[in-house]
Amino acid sequence: MKQLGLLTPVKRLPRTDLDDMSEVDCIFYIQILLSRTVLYGDCWIWQGQVNAKGYSYFKLQRKVKYSGAAHRILYLLIKGTIAQGLQLDHLCRNKLCINPDHLEPVTGIENCRRIPYYNRSYCLHGHSMSGNNVGYRKDHYGRYCKRCSVIRAQSSHKRLARK
Repeated sequence: MKQLGLLTPVKRLPRTDLDDMSEVDCIFYIQILLSRTVLYGDCWIWQGQVNAKGYSYFKLQRKVKYSGAAHRILYLLIKGTIAQGLQLDHLCRNKLCINPDHLEPVTGIENCRRIPYYNRSYCLHGHSMSGNNVGYRKDHYGRYCKRCSVIRAQSSHKRLARK
C-alpha cells in the first residue's frame, strides 16, 4: 500500500454543507483526509475512524464544525454539491474508499438496487423472495423476507413467554 500525495481542488464549486469554508481551509482538510488514506489499486482506503455501518467517519473542528462520512466530505470539497435527497454510491463497492471518482450521487432506492444481494431470488434461509413473501421497508430502502420476519416474531414471543 502506498501513501497518497496532496490533492487540491481544481475548481471552487458551490457546496451544500460547506459553503462558508475558505479555499485555504478546503486545501487544509483535503490534506488531512488524504493523510489518513492509503492507495489500494484505484481506491483510496480510509484508515481513520469508522462508523457502526462500516463507513469512514471524520469530524471537522476548525472554523467550520461538521462531522460525517469522510467520503462525503471529500466529495463536497473536491467535486462540489450533492443534490438534496441524494446519497453517494460507492461504484467500487468498497465502503472505506473515499476516492471522489468512485462515488456517484444517486437516490436511496437506486443505491439499494445496486447492492449485489438486493435483487436476489431467495433469502438467506432459502425462502422465495417473490410475490406475497416480499416486504418493503417503510423507508423504501430495502426488502425483507416476510416468512423470516414471522419466524423471528414467533421465536421472540416464545422467549418472552418462558420468562
